[in-house]
Amino acid sequence: MPGEVDRERRDRAQRLYTGAKALFAFRDIPEGIKIEIVLPNPERTREPTLDCKNYPLFKHEVSPDDMYSAIRVHSLLTACYGEVVDLSFVDYHQDSESHLVLIGAPYTNRLTAGANYQLKTDGGIYFQDNEPDREIVGRKDKYKIGFDRDDVPVKNRSIVRDYCYLSRRRLSGNRVEIIIAGLRAYGQKASYSFLHEESFYRCVAPVLELGDFQIVVEVAVCNWSVHDWKVVEVNAGSNLEGRIARLSPRQAASLSQYNEALTRLQKRNPGKGPFKDAEVYKEWRENHDPGDNLLPQDTWLRYVRAARKSLGTSRDAALNSGAPVRSIRDHDGRRSGP
Repeated sequence: MPGEVDRERRDRAQRLYTGAKALFAFRDIPEGIKIEIVLPNPERTREPTLDCKNYPLFKHEVSPDDMYSAIRVHSLLTACYGEVVDLSFVDYHQDSESHLVLIGAPYTNRLTAGANYQLKTDGGIYFQDNEPDREIVGRKDKYKIGFDRDDVPVKNRSIVRDYCYLSRRRLSGNRVEIIIAGLRAYGQKASYSFLHEESFYRCVAPVLELGDFQIVVEVAVCNWSVHDWKVVEVNAGSNLEGRIARLSPRQAASLSQYNEALTRLQKRNPGKGPFKDAEVYKEWRENHDPGDNLLPQDTWLRYVRAARKSLGTSRDAALNSGAPVRSIRDHDGRRSGP
């Protein structure tokens, strides 16, 4: 029994790390190059722009929530990639040779103004300029913090809803830039919870296959704590959400199962491939999840191909990506299909 518990714990951790690697996508790390987590200079001051009952006031651009989320991301990335992760308080430079993880909203918003402008032009999701009443502008909605009441001055209200913004952008030289930025402190605080939950990566799995993306996570706040979270919007261009919505439950589940089986084959056989569909199907049948519906090979592959066609991805892209996609689920881990 203890051995089974330990094995399940290891398997769960491995699934978490696999999902995290699909999100961060730091695939090319030459010797001597680091993954750099960039934080604001702790000496730089900034006047607080919000004063309410359950909001901490700090007169510095970097906050304790920024620091804690950066340390949690550091531990996650170290578990995934090894001792190649650094924390930095040096202002980000476009010509850096490192993969970059930018932490915190006002700071990253200032540094990536050019990219934000492009997102506005292309109809993506972006942070509004650094105003006291700032918001995240999505394709579906504008996201602002929510209060428990509106009949008293802001100073006497409590925040009950916040948001976190995540984005991935490809830079020159195969480098990747990740932004993890809370709209306010609770959005930042929530990131070090959901980034360590396997269910989060299941929820956003289809986005992770498609290059650059933006994700908005809504955070429920109770008193001074993060209570719950849910993904409310994703964007990777070309009406991604519409394409995901068109997947039937069986298509979504079959594509997830295919990509996970393919990833296992790639890990066990480095340098070998491409693998035939029949080999991937055999791997899935032999190592499937207990709750999977065991479809015949022809039926299973028909759902896989239909899902790829709807998402605009190809078999070759799946073979080369190394990014596993599990069943599309709600964030609490429930399957949306058999």
